[in-house]
Amino acid sequence: MFGNRVSFYQHNFLECQRNPDIKPEWIYAIWYSDESGWSGQYHIASFRTEEQLKKFAKLIGFKYEWEVYRSDGYKEGRISVVFENNSNDDEPANEWWKYYDMAFHSDDKSENEIGEKWLAGHFKDKCQAYGINSENLKRAKKIKALSNGSIVDCLFINDGKRVKFYRCNPNAKDFYKPLSLERHIKFQQSKGVY
Repeated sequence: MFGNRVSFYQHNFLECQRNPDIKPEWIYAIWYSDESGWSGQYHIASFRTEEQLKKFAKLIGFKYEWEVYRSDGYKEGRISVVFENNSNDDEPANEWWKYYDMAFHSDDKSENEIGEKWLAGHFKDKCQAYGINSENLKRAKKIKALSNGSIVDCLFINDGKRVKFYRCNPNAKDFYKPLSLERHIKFQQSKGVY
């Protein structure tokens, strides 16, 4: 999924119409939309305040600009980079498939054993845990972000045109260390959801 747009809209619009006493919840979101319009949209991140969005933009290293303003408060803009939300580099993926094939598709028993042994410990390797190659691992920066519903240490790379997010695999117990529920809630209230 790729993100290239930012919007500001009333999140609980229908509830507010049904019950005027409900205070509107406004939300800033980064999302992807293909050029054909609404047919291909995917959500990347959400923020309760523009201040949270600004802090995220500064942390990741991108700019955004509002282009559309409507009388109902909706606004939309473009961001200066494209987000690739769940990146996986070829090198770790190809290595995994190589050993998977050795373990389960080889007629050679010694290859089966080598493949099974490698698969049993492959998530102890940071490159495998994040699906990142060793060259990108050197350039990547650490960020707390969602992976499999929990906030853990993730990685990102911003090359000025594209931001790649590498989210930790939950099977990589040496690296996948979720925040406690209390800290998870506080994190999302203060920083947003990404």
